[in-house]
Amino acid sequence: MTPRCSANYDISQSILYKLHSKKKLSEILGLPLSVLKICKNDSYYSCFDLEQKNKIRSIQQPIDQLFIIHQRIASLLTRIYHPDYLHSGRKKHSIITNASQHLISDKKTLTIDIENFFPSTTQNKVFHFFRTIFKQSVDVADLLSHLLTFNNHVPTGSPVSMSLAFWANKNLFDELSRFSKNRNTIMTVYVDDLTFTGSGVNSNFLKNASKIIEKHNLKVKKSKVFLYKENQAKFITGTVVLNNKLEAEFKQFKALRVSEFLFLNDPKNEVYRNAYNGRLAFLSQIKPNLKIKMKFK
Repeated sequence: MTPRCSANYDISQSILYKLHSKKKLSEILGLPLSVLKICKNDSYYSCFDLEQKNKIRSIQQPIDQLFIIHQRIASLLTRIYHPDYLHSGRKKHSIITNASQHLISDKKTLTIDIENFFPSTTQNKVFHFFRTIFKQSVDVADLLSHLLTFNNHVPTGSPVSMSLAFWANKNLFDELSRFSKNRNTIMTVYVDDLTFTGSGVNSNFLKNASKIIEKHNLKVKKSKVFLYKENQAKFITGTVVLNNKLEAEFKQFKALRVSEFLFLNDPKNEVYRNAYNGRLAFLSQIKPNLKIKMKFK
């Protein structure tokens, strides 16, 4: 049997599995039960707006003891085995490994975004996950579902958000995976980005996939639905698939040039340094020759 402390174990080996005691939960989290009850209050979040890609996103970030709780649960969730189709929130997985699964240029590819994924993942969904998949008692599942949600939904700025949103919607992703396999289609998931490649991908495939998503009380972001033809350049999670090869989007190189300019003009600025190195490290995975530039960071 796999030890509970090891990484990548079955969900039945998680310390959270079949947890029926709030006292035991407080021991796992390293905080008194009285503190856990207080942290259920939404006042333990720092809320602010963040501009990303010319859009304003509302961020809810846990603070103080609640941040510790979220960090601990996130650590426990990421240790559990995940389905092969998932490429977010997993070690040695990224948007690059996600796109690499679709290097089949002679097949059609469909990309779908789920609209307002975190805000649409409700406290009730989180409760249902802990109650039915983790098989926890009602009181433990209820406490965790309140501790890990803000204003009745998964927060957008928590270390647990990505994993929690996946697990709370795992039934949806599993159903889409079965649907895809029955049609000889590859499916990958990166947070709220779904990508499908195969001979069975067409407008009817999109229609049925959308119905499955809606059945699970989520919506497809219509402006982010793209059905790519065979041998067409396909934009998948920040990369471009063309001629069975992976390329970076032009805007990624443009962003690299901007971050490089800012860093070189203010090399002591840690924000600029980290932004430049981060983009360079990412792009060098697609374009290895860029690694030469790493010497100048």
